[in-house]
Amino acid sequence: MWLIVHFFLRVAGQFGETVNPIEPWSMKLHGAAAMVMLFFVGSLLINHIRRAHHAHRNRYSGWSMAALLALLTASGYALYYIASESSRPLWSAGHWILGLLFPLLLVLHIFLGRRAAR
Repeated sequence: MWLIVHFFLRVAGQFGETVNPIEPWSMKLHGAAAMVMLFFVGSLLINHIRRAHHAHRNRYSGWSMAALLALLTASGYALYYIASESSRPLWSAGHWILGLLFPLLLVLHIFLGRRAAR
């Protein structure tokens, strides 16, 4: 949502384009969703990931998902605490590219898991 608002729904102000009023709220919602996601990924570690790993099922896409989530977490942390004004665009682009890859990898992981279960 933030990407759409930030890049495509800019508001014309008195001195040119300004930040859309939805943009800060979409970022706050994104941060809250990230916290919830970390909770659910942690709960997956207990059953789903451990069981599938020991059963040798869907390991490549599963560990790829875990690595991608770790990179998303690290880049989100870096955006908040490490990035300077000069490096922020690079961190931001890396973070949202990884974020756009996540649903694709999730669909692939589910597809491969269901195919292997047959």
